[in-house]
Amino acid sequence: MGENRNYGDISSCSHLLAMPKYFEESIVMTTDFKGGDKSSFSGSPLIDCDSNESIVGMSLFFRTHRTPISQKHSLGLVVREGRNLIFLYDLCIYPNQQKSHMDRKARKTFYGSHIHILGEVKSANLDYDSITWQDCLEIFARDTNITLESNKILGPFDGELI
Repeated sequence: MGENRNYGDISSCSHLLAMPKYFEESIVMTTDFKGGDKSSFSGSPLIDCDSNESIVGMSLFFRTHRTPISQKHSLGLVVREGRNLIFLYDLCIYPNQQKSHMDRKARKTFYGSHIHILGEVKSANLDYDSITWQDCLEIFARDTNITLESNKILGPFDGELI
């Protein structure tokens, strides 16, 4: 959602993205109560299914920003290497007709939902008006080879009193 991303060594990151992994902690997005318009979650560890060991530096990074007319979601898989935060995958959910990303190198403008994957950007081809945050979480898990074993999952702004 609007900031520069570091993609690190694509070959190494491609291996990290492809490996089967699982996440078993609760996923509970929390709301920033200053403005009440942002909800986020950051979680680790992710576990390598083959070795059953934690993948050092890898974590989930989810955030949602709401406006009076829409919500924008970002579901990311990142890995920290020293001081660098490297984005392996980022699913960005935007209203269908909203300008959502500008790829200056490719001279391409994206509208609606899109995916940042290992330094490339592509359209997500999702209908914002019919997809739910839970649907997005399932797409994210499938695309990143993560089995979610979380007992508790609360999406953005879940449980809020209106």
